[in-house]
Amino acid sequence: MGLAVVAIICWFDYATGPDISFSIFYLMPIVATGWWFGSRIAVLTAAAATVAWITADIAAYDHSISISGWNGFTRAVIFISMGFLTARIRLDQQRLSALAARLEEERAREAELARRDSLTGLPNSRAFMEVLADRIRACRSSGRSICVLYVDVDNFKRVNDSLGHAAGDEALRRVAAALRDTVRADDAVGRLGGDEFAVLAADVPAELPERIARRLLERIELVARDFPDTGLGASVGVAFLAAPPEDPEEVLRRADSAMYEAKASGKNRIAFWTDRAAHG
Repeated sequence: MGLAVVAIICWFDYATGPDISFSIFYLMPIVATGWWFGSRIAVLTAAAATVAWITADIAAYDHSISISGWNGFTRAVIFISMGFLTARIRLDQQRLSALAARLEEERAREAELARRDSLTGLPNSRAFMEVLADRIRACRSSGRSICVLYVDVDNFKRVNDSLGHAAGDEALRRVAAALRDTVRADDAVGRLGGDEFAVLAADVPAELPERIARRLLERIELVARDFPDTGLGASVGVAFLAAPPEDPEEVLRRADSAMYEAKASGKNRIAFWTDRAAHG
């Protein structure tokens, strides 16, 4: 395509005679090929433009070959330089765009890692609270209920003391997987820190939170079988709110309070906090 444009410019250069210069127009195909096809094609186009210009110059001016050759050499330097420069600018732009894309991906990856618990892969406390705040706003605007389950692993220290910290880490990973596999796809699970986890379920009927909590205990009991003689289990506090308050910390505190009630009553139990009576 570039060579065809050079040929057309050469014809116009010859046809218009010596009074009108077409030198600058030879740069258009050179710049275009350098931008779109790289330096090799740009050099080829520049060489063709130089030959075409020399041919038109000899025909129009009747110069000697030496004069036209020298003039052609100077234009060749200009044409090739423009081709290389354009190709380099294009290459640098592509590299900068690729670098910017990689940096953006890295920032997104780091942002995601900052929201993930490195041991279990669950959202960390910060990420869970952000989700909880979003769900509360949605539930308050639509009049839907919200439920938070606060899960504390019982006797986790015994696992570390008797089986080692590697076993303790594995126990936390297994508990996290049990929580994630038990809840619905739209529910949220997070690790709040240490051996404490939370589950968020929105728009659930009043009788469902207890079933969810019991399924969680059953799954954690299965995990505990692989860590014998440690008393591994869980205490679950359930906060069911037909009309959740604006503050997500207040919602979590109510579930946390219920969890401590369950732990105080003998561990591996469920305790409830609900505003259902207050709101009919």
